[in-house]
Amino acid sequence: MNKKFLPITVGIPTLNRPNSLKNTLESYFSYDYIPQQIIIVDQSADEKIQEENKKIISSLNEFNNIFYFYQEEPSITKSRNKIIKETKNEILIFSDDDININKDTLINVCNLMQNKKISMIAGLNELSP
Repeated sequence: MNKKFLPITVGIPTLNRPNSLKNTLESYFSYDYIPQQIIIVDQSADEKIQEENKKIISSLNEFNNIFYFYQEEPSITKSRNKIIKETKNEILIFSDDDININKDTLINVCNLMQNKKISMIAGLNELSP
């Protein structure tokens, strides 16, 4: 299957959840359209978890588009600011480390954001009551 890169950066803060992070990254790589850049900001204090996250990223970084940063102080705001600083694309998706995307999510986001009148969109939690 040939992957097509979309001019999208996905930013994922993570904290102590390597298995969830792995599932999320696999979700982003499981379809034809994939993000050009994925930025992981690891806030895990435990060095074993940090190493596990690095191994997961290394094993899935076939396209050299996953970038890892460690942040000592857990802070969603600081991690998002780091992601914004490192972003190389105009389209940025903030993602949790425990999600699975649908097959057409990235291409739909890309198409929607091409309309210059749209500056932000949000997703729905299909599991919410």
